[in-house]
Amino acid sequence: MKKKDISAEQTKQVETLAGFGLKDDQIANVVGLAEATLQRRCREQLKRGRSRASAAVAQTAYRLATSGTCPAMTMFWMKCRAGWREADKMDVRVGPPAQGAVTLTIAAAPLTP
Repeated sequence: MKKKDISAEQTKQVETLAGFGLKDDQIANVVGLAEATLQRRCREQLKRGRSRASAAVAQTAYRLATSGTCPAMTMFWMKCRAGWREADKMDVRVGPPAQGAVTLTIAAAPLTP
């Protein structure tokens, strides 16, 4: 069986559609290829399109998080990227461990109107 040529226009379209988040079967349907053929012959375009889209969204998230205008994105970024977490209580160790350090537990007070 002869391989069907994939045009430059089709490969560009594959990359673009992958970046938009379409699934492989949807992309294959749009460009007129079998899904297996798409996955085998356009592997790099699929990866590149998805990676570029993720990079663009990450760049936007970073800009929002560092702009000072979107506190929600700043908190999201700090929780996801910097390991911050919300806690109901916090343990604080006082003194060197060898001398039997004291651990204090500080509970968060409920917010009242």
